[in-house]
Amino acid sequence: MAIHGNLSDFSLRDILTVVVGKHGVLTVDQRDGQVLRLDIAGTSITRMTVERPIDSRSEGQVLLRMFAQGNGEFRFEPLATVEAKRSFLRMDELLEGRGAVPLDERDLPHPKTMFLVIKGRQVELPPDLAEFLGAAVPLLTEGASAERISRQLGFPLEGTRRNLQRLRQVKKVWPMQAYVDRLDPEQRKQRQSLGQRIASFFTR
Repeated sequence: MAIHGNLSDFSLRDILTVVVGKHGVLTVDQRDGQVLRLDIAGTSITRMTVERPIDSRSEGQVLLRMFAQGNGEFRFEPLATVEAKRSFLRMDELLEGRGAVPLDERDLPHPKTMFLVIKGRQVELPPDLAEFLGAAVPLLTEGASAERISRQLGFPLEGTRRNLQRLRQVKKVWPMQAYVDRLDPEQRKQRQSLGQRIASFFTR
């Protein structure tokens, strides 16, 4: 299943976390016209191009950081297999430390952003977070926001937002519909569809 969307909605790290372990081509189009192409085979990036092949690992890492900060679109086209080549960059090098990202207030989800629990993903959680998830999982199974969880379970709203972000960092929940009050109905439908397609990768 192909996925696509905007870099303003999903960080490049989130995108890589979704496609790791799969085979296909990830393309990132920046609005200034630059195009980054990654050939992905399982847990490795086997080839990277930006108008020309990139041979230096350090240059490749810098380019990934640059594209992650830009505005543009991404798309991932899955393939049955990718031609066997040497590993250019390993995904775990790019994703290491993802569970230790500090929870800045600006990183917390909007109270109305809808989250879906990823039942097929097993992760070890701290006791307080496991207790929160145990209470909230009936709501998160069908999709729920921090606002709804807080209201129905009596949890403080800010603590609920923080716990949802912690669960997102370990990919135990995924935003299925961002809060986008200013989008028209068709844009909202597209945004929700993208979130559901990405979430489906974890439930196979």
